[in-house]
Parts: sequence; structure tokens; C-alpha cells
Amino acid sequence: VILATSNAGAELIMAADHDARASPAALVDRLRPLLTRIFRPALLARVAVAPYLGLREPDLRAIVRIQLDKLGARVLAADPDFPGFDEATVAWILARCSAHGAREIDRVINDELMIGLAETILDGAPATSDARW
Repeated sequence: VILATSNAGAELIMAADHDARASPAALVDRLRPLLTRIFRPALLARVAVAPYLGLREPDLRAIVRIQLDKLGARVLAADPDFPGFDEATVAWILARCSAHGAREIDRVINDELMIGLAETILDGAPATSDARW
């Protein structure tokens, strides 16, 4: 099995995702005309198209929570008084995510939260859950 990904039809998929969860077969039927304009028919005849749908809010929250719990455990090992990350931190991260996937969550945590958190710790300030880095 080889998985190949493409952003072809992303707008159509996102629009369908916001309207209502379409069946995968119906979504592939809607994608087919667009895909035939982008890819050669010989390729499309040999592949199975499986559209990836954006994650919903509860799923995104769960992913953020898992990532923050892992990061919180690392901070707690260095600072026993660290209270952990609260739900406001989850909302802060989600507000900065423009996409509907885990890669954007990782980017916000790594590029914004962790850098600010590290600077706070290196400055000698306590790492608090209510600080917004």
C-alpha cells in the first residue's frame, strides 16, 4: 500500500465538511471532475481516492489536550510547582490554528507556546498555566 496525498480539491472537501458530513463515495463523485483536470486518467484508473476530512472541534481539543499533557509532564519534571495547562490555554492554541489538522496544532505549540514557555523558565519566572506566551 502506498499513500499519496494532494491538496487537489481541498476547497471542495472543506466546503462539504462545513455543510454536512457527506459519505466518502459521494465526496469522491464530487471530486472526480476536478481530479480528472489535474491528474492523468491512467493514474486515476489505478488509485483509490480517499478524501481526508478536516477534524472537528472536539477532536482538535482532544489533540491539543494530549499534546499539552505531554508538554506539561516535561515541565513538571523540571518545576514541581507547575500547575499544568488549563482550558484557556487550549482555547488560546485553537484560536491560532487556521487549518483543521494536527500539524497546525504542533506548529502553534512548538513555535509559540514552547518558545515563550522556555523564555519564561530561563528568565527564572515560574511557569504558570495562565500566562499566554
